[in-house]
Amino acid sequence: MRLLIFASLLFHPAFAGVSDSCLKKDHEQNSCKNENESPLTFGALAQALELDWDNNMTFEKALSYDRPILFRTSLLNPKEWSFTELAERLGEVLVRRKYEDGNFRYFNPHRLLSEQDVFPSLRATQDYAEGIVTGRRLVASLDSKKGFYYASQSARAMLPPSLAARVAVLPRRARAAGHIGDGVAETDEGSLRSIQESKERSAVTETAIGAKSEEESGVVAGRRGEGTQAWVSGAHVVAMTHYDTSDNLYVPLLGTKLFDLFPPEAHSVLRLYPSLHAHYRQAQVDPAAPSYSGPKAIHVAVHPGQMLFLPPYWFHRVTQAEGTFAANLWVQSARHAAMEQVYALAIPMEDTWTLARRTRASRAFVALLVDATHTGPLDQFSEELWKRYAAIFRDPMPLLDCAWEEQGALVEEDQSRLADGAAKAAIILNTMPLAVRTINLLNYVENVAVRALGIEVLPAFFRHCLID
Repeated sequence: MRLLIFASLLFHPAFAGVSDSCLKKDHEQNSCKNENESPLTFGALAQALELDWDNNMTFEKALSYDRPILFRTSLLNPKEWSFTELAERLGEVLVRRKYEDGNFRYFNPHRLLSEQDVFPSLRATQDYAEGIVTGRRLVASLDSKKGFYYASQSARAMLPPSLAARVAVLPRRARAAGHIGDGVAETDEGSLRSIQESKERSAVTETAIGAKSEEESGVVAGRRGEGTQAWVSGAHVVAMTHYDTSDNLYVPLLGTKLFDLFPPEAHSVLRLYPSLHAHYRQAQVDPAAPSYSGPKAIHVAVHPGQMLFLPPYWFHRVTQAEGTFAANLWVQSARHAAMEQVYALAIPMEDTWTLARRTRASRAFVALLVDATHTGPLDQFSEELWKRYAAIFRDPMPLLDCAWEEQGALVEEDQSRLADGAAKAAIILNTMPLAVRTINLLNYVENVAVRALGIEVLPAFFRHCLID
């Protein structure tokens, strides 16, 4: 099997200026132009490499490019299955459907903002229906003009056993290549040891705001570890623009999937929903809307006989013009494992402190984090954070005293404690590329604020206490 690595996907400045025609399937164009009409040589932007899939070291090298990779493979022969066989294998399946349009956005009703009554505008409602149907009925509805349908479940339940086994082996090959990290794969071992030793030396009081995993914090509701999922989607169904925290290998089996890709640097343009929101990891801005004026997507068509590898935090919008059947594999990424380490750190404040003291400490902690991770300046970072809320927040702004001069300076003990906490988190965050680091720090700051201050004053803290 061969693979093509699109080097053009690596550089965000080039991505922002390259027109759609620069990624023609047959690579017929010799040059592209950016928005300022200055020529960009196509060969410099899309340099193809051919590697042997069966060679683990070569596969490891391919993954190290940290960009989408389009594989061509004979491992999964599309002639081995049909929608008729799929209908017979499915039995009953949970189906999601819409009637007005085919735009589906991930929805998690258990996010913190979904389970509160303080700010109704920050709650989201599920805009699709769910129901159990037979596999035959689902397959018969894939090209229906009376609605839009998709279903997903374990690939083992959908695929013939021999094919399921071939799909399931893929993440084990990734692990053999050393791509799945144990803990913080890219973090200096000595630095992590010093964090652990510092934890053991420090006396954490019973009132400290304790550590939580990403799952417990309500900030990450993604999939942990690895899993193989099969997807059946009707014509014109759209998975709205989002990112995953896992490495993702997508395998179309019947029909062609169309991917619009954006690198992590596009997070500001796409404007993410808050990490505490039911649409966590989803973009508020639709790059397919007529009003969209940001950088153009990289268009990749993935056909049966091909596989698309997506690194974590790459944005993708997925659609199809026909009914499709596909499988994908999520493999826990080193960056997700790193964030588990960050969320496991105790927040350096006490829940017995007054709200004023916790507010001052929270702002100081955010400033220290931004400085230590080089994601600032603070006002720019804070504006980026508030942008997540500004377009959807429609409730009365809660009151929160942000008069720092009147409240006085933090005591030296608090300053030292906050600085130590920020340094520990920064050691881990700084192993990530800047854009991924920024996304994760924005998510983490939301988590810190809600745990330190409570959800009742969250918008006021972001809008008035962080932004001068």
